[in-house]
Amino acid sequence: MVSTESAEQYFLSDVAQRRRLIDAAAIVPSDRVVELGAGNGSIAVMVPPCRSLTLVEYDPALAARLRDTVPHARVIEDDARQVLPKLRFDVLLSNLPHTLTGDVLARLRDRVRRGQTFRRALVAAHCSDDLANRDEVGGVFEVRFVGALKEDDFTPPQPFGSSLYLLTPLASLRTASER
Repeated sequence: MVSTESAEQYFLSDVAQRRRLIDAAAIVPSDRVVELGAGNGSIAVMVPPCRSLTLVEYDPALAARLRDTVPHARVIEDDARQVLPKLRFDVLLSNLPHTLTGDVLARLRDRVRRGQTFRRALVAAHCSDDLANRDEVGGVFEVRFVGALKEDDFTPPQPFGSSLYLLTPLASLRTASER
């Protein structure tokens, strides 16, 4: 069994920052919501009522805990990068390790290019990573900086800060303006 206390795992514990993330997601009752790297469920328990909630977690011990903590959610125990292309969602929440951010962005970009759009994605990145200037988002997403997450917003404290970004597929923006 994989330890849930690994030095690689940091859980967003600051309530105000979790609220900021949820507010930025602007989840509505008809949304299908997916959270990648759901960890201990600190975000999932704050997701407002929605059509469906799917939590993806790689760590078997944390996945088991999520099934108890968030019983109304579908929990998938797998690598988020492998599962992401197969999931249908309107809103994506991703607080995966920053080393996986590029893979997530590339999969989201490919999804939009195939016409499998979604309304928005909230992605946490290393504080030094400006998502607006990444090749994976250029011409595909509108990128908005939502806020900075400090090291001590996490349990245990991260050794670095994070930045939270809202990505909106440009195809979704065009469709909305045509209505």
